[in-house]
Amino acid sequence: MNKLNIINILIIISLIVIVGGAKQNPTSDSCVFKTFDHTIDLSPLKGQSFYIRRYSPESGRFFSYTFNLCSKNDFCQNNVSFVEGTQSCQTESIAHFEIGNVNNGSYLFNPDPSSTIQITYNNSQEQISTGCDSAIYRNSTYIFKCSPNVYFSVYNFYEAPKCSYNFFIETQYACPIPNPTETPTLPPTETPTQTPTETPPQTPKPSKISCRVTNSSIVVKSAQTISCNGSGPTTCTTDRGSTCSTNDYNGNIKCSTQSQSISCIGDNIVCQTSDVECSLNTNSHSGLMVNNLVIGSDFYDSEINQTILKERDTSFGNTIKVSFCFSAIFIILSLLL
Repeated sequence: MNKLNIINILIIISLIVIVGGAKQNPTSDSCVFKTFDHTIDLSPLKGQSFYIRRYSPESGRFFSYTFNLCSKNDFCQNNVSFVEGTQSCQTESIAHFEIGNVNNGSYLFNPDPSSTIQITYNNSQEQISTGCDSAIYRNSTYIFKCSPNVYFSVYNFYEAPKCSYNFFIETQYACPIPNPTETPTLPPTETPTQTPTETPPQTPKPSKISCRVTNSSIVVKSAQTISCNGSGPTTCTTDRGSTCSTNDYNGNIKCSTQSQSISCIGDNIVCQTSDVECSLNTNSHSGLMVNNLVIGSDFYDSEINQTILKERDTSFGNTIKVSFCFSAIFIILSLLL
């Protein structure tokens, strides 16, 4: 393989790593990792100190590993490395090493089909990494698997290559959370100003009135003021007990009331409100007359019966017409004679 092909392969590998989602320094302040369609939220695990102890067949010794996620580990920083930001450390009876620092972290989404996220921390490179091949600095990698019913468990661990420590963790916090879909905000629709509709003036409805005649009596009920005129002996009584009367055969009487009802006894009585006139005249007709018209009934109710318009008094005009006709006849006869 020539030198050019090797360079091309290295370029392609670099692009794959970039596109795959490796991010630098994501864990110094938070443990929340977002893609375009989902989020991994490990923040409930942040600040907790975790510990495992494993036997190394190669050296025949037990090694202890202490680490935090997305934050420094106080034990490792104060007792092992004495370097700010130490996130993890390896300890055994004769040697102690920093294996990760929060300031040298990176992460990768979906490193393999069974894992959702991988976080890697390199050490601070201020501590000599003795015992590592090719002067590799010690580092720790945490590969997370989604397990909805598990709080936190390190189900596997191995060191490969040398001085690279791999922790396989299952936890419910490694399960992807779908990102909410943002609904675009639409500009407000302008509502056209409505021209107010003018309400046509309403024709006032006549007030309710009822009239009833019985033999020589008339009873009128209305909320309006009722005025009754009687010719000859007449007696009128309101529903409140007030009475006005005359016993003179040539007399006239006018009774008015603002109560709800008035009852009058007599032969010639006219009772009216501002809308309707009811009258009784036993000498000229039987039954009830409403607005100068005999209705052929003893009872009238303005809400049941059609309103009868008051007739205009034309007696004076008729008198003039008759007089004019007689005058014309007299003149014609005078000329002929």
